[in-house]
Amino acid sequence: VKGEIPHYTPQVDTAMYTDNVLQVRLALKFNVEVQGRIVKWWDALPKCKGNYGCITRTTYTKLFMAILRELEPHAKLTGTEASRILLADWEYDTGHRGARMMTCEQFYDAMWDFVDTWVPTVDPVDYVEMLDRLDRRGPPHPPVFSSARAQGVLGRKGT
Repeated sequence: VKGEIPHYTPQVDTAMYTDNVLQVRLALKFNVEVQGRIVKWWDALPKCKGNYGCITRTTYTKLFMAILRELEPHAKLTGTEASRILLADWEYDTGHRGARMMTCEQFYDAMWDFVDTWVPTVDPVDYVEMLDRLDRRGPPHPPVFSSARAQGVLGRKGT
């Protein structure tokens, strides 16, 4: 149905892991449209005080929790399970345990890995659409940016 977020969870398609497809997927990391969408997400996030090139773990966790809820609204994860998963993701995405901040480059890589994992094609339009759909206003799904704003993760629209 047009306007609905498709079910992205069938993530393990062996055809997505051939040498040729892996090269195409890696090239998508540098696609101008994909880059622009990820930078939009970064620009909307509040940065660490005194260090405008970083975000906190709290900001990261709230954002990715909103994304998780959007993509898997019926997931039966407890708060503890979700927190455990997001902490492991944070440690992987920042490169070490105990990290207090994430750089723009680390965030870019984390968002790209996320999109690359969840989009079942190698079409750049699908990667862009995934990022756009998470922020699209209106029914049937609440946009991630609006949800994150309500939680105090993002600034007001246009700031």
